[in-house]
Amino acid sequence: MTKKIHFIIMMLLTMATLLDAQQQTVIPAAPPAQQQSKQPTVPAQQQIPQQQKQPAMQSSPNLPLGFFEDGVDADTVTVGSRRDGTIEAWKIGDGDSALYRYDETSTAPNAWVKQMAKDETGALISAFDDVAASSEGIICAVSSTGKVYTLDSTKNIWEEIPANNADHFKFAKITVGNGRNIWAIEKATNNIYQLVVDYPIKIADATILSNEWVLKSRNGIDISAGIDGTVVAVSSQNNVYRFANNTWIQIPNIMLSKVAVASKDLIWGIYENGPVSEFWKFIPDLKTPTWQKIKNANGQDALTFTNIAANASGTIFATDAVGTIYNNGDKGVVMSVVTPEQLKLLQPGQFIQLARNVVVMPPQKISNRWQARQANLIQKIQQDPALLEQKQKLPKKLKVAPPVVGKVMPLAPGIKPALPARPFQQGMLPTTGPITKQPLITPPAQR
Repeated sequence: MTKKIHFIIMMLLTMATLLDAQQQTVIPAAPPAQQQSKQPTVPAQQQIPQQQKQPAMQSSPNLPLGFFEDGVDADTVTVGSRRDGTIEAWKIGDGDSALYRYDETSTAPNAWVKQMAKDETGALISAFDDVAASSEGIICAVSSTGKVYTLDSTKNIWEEIPANNADHFKFAKITVGNGRNIWAIEKATNNIYQLVVDYPIKIADATILSNEWVLKSRNGIDISAGIDGTVVAVSSQNNVYRFANNTWIQIPNIMLSKVAVASKDLIWGIYENGPVSEFWKFIPDLKTPTWQKIKNANGQDALTFTNIAANASGTIFATDAVGTIYNNGDKGVVMSVVTPEQLKLLQPGQFIQLARNVVVMPPQKISNRWQARQANLIQKIQQDPALLEQKQKLPKKLKVAPPVVGKVMPLAPGIKPALPARPFQQGMLPTTGPITKQPLITPPAQR
């Protein structure tokens, strides 16, 4: 039954994309060079004035199948999940650098609600550089001053993440997979740091536990962490690396500019190749992993995305060069404890196993916003049944060679090595591996 419903929904999404390709005449498409430019020559607000922007929840012939426009004026966007299975999406406004939260219950054209972000003292945090939502309900953000905050949703305040060396850094980017899987990129150096929780610090004869930002690598332009502990980073040479067993392992035959990781099997990326941005999806395979280039309904390169985020249900939020937001749904995930017998009944690909008896999977409920979108699609299909005869063109896959381990270099002078963290505790998600003396990973030379 689940597969049948999924098939019907994807068929409806495909048909809507094709229909919009025929009907969309109100707003002419921008010339290719202008549409794919990473840095427009004039501000986004001047390129597409507010009154001329497409209404929300609209599809386009250039979009990947199943994607719809769902907002404007975003500098960056993120998507995660609340613990009840509803979606958790945020954006930073393009122009005001303020935080906006996505209201999945709204059926209005604009579902983004501006937030008054206040810290523990009640002071307003007026501007942000980055925001990240995890699939287990954790929200982190980086202010324009480089401080890292996390949202206490019960009090609706933003608390600065405590770390004994936090005052030494100004960060630009943040990613959070779970409570013990938080990473950041430093603003001035592009160094990659991991927040090591319960870091033991020796003071006289006593040892206290604190948090510490620990250097993991240099040369990083993007990083993303998943709910299961998966971490993938992109170097300044656009090479892609996975962090495992305390080292960086190169993922060959793929170059990316941005990466979005939901889990080890749910990874997407963008490669800005001159004026063109390529949209890629990782296809897990036990024998030969592949990367698939995402196409539109006509089998051509999809609309240029410049930022991308994903949660563990496979929901993707992305933005283009002028700050328009797109998504392919609005589902979160729920975490469940299952018995071995129940685990056998679950279909492969429909869940992520975090531990022997803990899984996360998308809920069955559909939000008001997505219901309205589906009703609109059904109406279009009823008006033109001939659309059901259209077929989707499948893109080819790119085979990936075995991984290459990056060159391990000694720590740079002045870099403090990490001490072992406490062992995994019951009830906590596992970390990416034991924390020992940290080698500094320098990616190999450009291929």
